[in-house]
Amino acid sequence: MKSRSNFLALMLILSIGLVPTAQSSTETTTPSISTSTSEKSILETLSDYGSLNYYGIYRGSSISNMGSSFQPRVDGTLDPTSPSMLENLITGAYKINKNWMVGAVGHFYFFPWSDPTGGGQRVQLLDPVVFISRPGLINSQGFRLDTRLTFQLPTSKFDALVPRNLATAVSAVFNARYEVPSSKLTLGTFGLIRGYVPSGDTLPTAPTYALTAAPYANYQLTSNLQATIWIDLVQATRSPRSGFISGLQNAPIDIEPGISWDITKNITINPVLNIYPTHPTLASTSIQAFIIAKAF
Repeated sequence: MKSRSNFLALMLILSIGLVPTAQSSTETTTPSISTSTSEKSILETLSDYGSLNYYGIYRGSSISNMGSSFQPRVDGTLDPTSPSMLENLITGAYKINKNWMVGAVGHFYFFPWSDPTGGGQRVQLLDPVVFISRPGLINSQGFRLDTRLTFQLPTSKFDALVPRNLATAVSAVFNARYEVPSSKLTLGTFGLIRGYVPSGDTLPTAPTYALTAAPYANYQLTSNLQATIWIDLVQATRSPRSGFISGLQNAPIDIEPGISWDITKNITINPVLNIYPTHPTLASTSIQAFIIAKAF
């Protein structure tokens, strides 16, 4: 199933300061401390120590076939292995200090109309992820660099590790963005290097590493509305039976223009169109939406 950078970008939740679309306007900062603790709500107090957030992405049918319960392929045909679905990530994080955070991400799919397993299982639990992050490693003159190190835990037969007998996957993630002076434009790039760690009985077909690079731009239209665009430029995974570089196989490039709306200060929705520039037809263009909700 197609995901934004194959779940790599989806792990970057609002509280960690790495969400690269319109959501990046809500960054992690050290909360201001009131002179009187009694004046603060419970959620405000909790935000001094950590965060709890939800990130979801809905992937739907093509524009030309709105009634279908399946997503389209690049050529515009329906993909019976990819039903319309909602991917969900729930992140809890603890602030070690003003610079560093540790936490975990729960991850699962929900299929509202079609069960891909045929067994009536509309919810699929996926591998959880633990991480340590450093938001604002560089934060100067409009440029900001957020970094993160993640470890994927092999628990689910529906994810990438267990079916291939891999021990874990370790990812170094960065999000670099620049606010253009005297404008409402933000330019950025999301990137990732992921290494798959084998076990004693890892399958010979298991991947060895993956690379991701995705440029994006946001333009502030109003105080709570942004025009957004994201480009999945590199989503490459190395096949183990080929050369270290020549074995990289890139997924199809897609472009996702959209509008991000901050419904409240804690809830954002970002509907987009997923367009394949090599086959820009209504049949291959699908409707997607990204949702963020922040508890504290």
